[in-house]
Amino acid sequence: MLRRRGKPALHCRAPPARQPHAAAAGRHIRERHAPLALGAGHVGRAVVAACPASAFAITWIDSATDRFPKDVPPHVTATPAADMPRLAVHAPQNAHHLIFTYSHDIDLALCAALLKRGAESVGLIGSDTKKSRFSRRLRDMGLDPSGIICPIGDKSLGKLPAQIAHGALISLIARTQTKVSA
Repeated sequence: MLRRRGKPALHCRAPPARQPHAAAAGRHIRERHAPLALGAGHVGRAVVAACPASAFAITWIDSATDRFPKDVPPHVTATPAADMPRLAVHAPQNAHHLIFTYSHDIDLALCAALLKRGAESVGLIGSDTKKSRFSRRLRDMGLDPSGIICPIGDKSLGKLPAQIAHGALISLIARTQTKVSA
């Protein structure tokens, strides 16, 4: 339970089948292809709100506790981390990652950390221009950016947070169902 202004604000628990394991700095990151949502801004909130509890147990990470809403769904573990890229290197390699922070620098550092670590998938909010710039910078770091999905979602659905969230979740659910049924 996280506390804000002296009162319990966020109650976060794992579903019985997906118990958390200890990770960096005493934080918890869930296993079993569970997505890590990196960023608690408008799109992060929309993804968490739109994700069916039966689909995933989400670990939701942001650098500031006050960015998380007062109420977090029970299938979501909200984890504040001052240094998100440092925490990301401890994420399970079979996790899906959705990156939508407020900072391009943090987004790039997260992409680099996850590419070095390995991940089931890495989705990045942005445009084709952002993808091109990040790809060039990641190649300059000696990393292969081809595994990054950017932009996340479905452009035809629109650019509003709820529309991006809807498209990103449809894609993520399709990817994980394909893996299970293959």
